[in-house]
Amino acid sequence: MAKKRKLSKKRKIELSIFIILIVLIGICFGVSVMYGVSQDWIGFAICFSVEIVISAIEIQLYYHGTVYECPHCSQKFKANPYKVFFTNGIFGIILGFMSFGDGSDSKYAKLKCPNCKKKDWCKTHND
Repeated sequence: MAKKRKLSKKRKIELSIFIILIVLIGICFGVSVMYGVSQDWIGFAICFSVEIVISAIEIQLYYHGTVYECPHCSQKFKANPYKVFFTNGIFGIILGFMSFGDGSDSKYAKLKCPNCKKKDWCKTHND
């Protein structure tokens, strides 16, 4: 039987923050849809803008402290969180959460190494 790892206190706090932010995004989305249906475009624009800002904050928090390793030269480097997000997309985040840190999620991002300048799937290493 496989041994389950317990989540660290830091990881539990991170997951709680992400869940709260996702709920806020969902609430803002619902409110913006209601504004859009009622054709109150100022309210729609405000709620939609809040959604985008919360999403940008969440992307920064999710990829903070992540280091990537080049498969060619083994150079470790940090990448722009938005490049990584748009490489992996939302499904990379969801699948990462679904594993709950049990080590079964091997994450890769297609990035250009700053050392050897080759673009390939780099493995993540969390600090």
